Amino acid sequence: MERTTEYDYWVSYMFIRNEGGHWEWGNAHVNIVETYNGIEWIREIEERICRRYKYSKVTIRNFVSLVRENKRAASKS
Repeated sequence: MERTTEYDYWVSYMFIRNEGGHWEWGNAHVNIVETYNGIEWIREIEERICRRYKYSKVTIRNFVSLVRENKRAASKS
């Protein structure tokens, strides 16, 4: 199992599987170490999920870091 880092997030998103389809919910574990900051990385993650699962459209609804803040602070000491 790979080590979880501060760049690992659990992402909730909505997607459309086929053109003209309806919105569905999905979840994914993503690592953002190679993406940009702010809104740019959200767009990159949406595009990455579209490519990986062959969805027509993806919209990020929520994201949560897999590393808790107090664990980050302890690891920096």
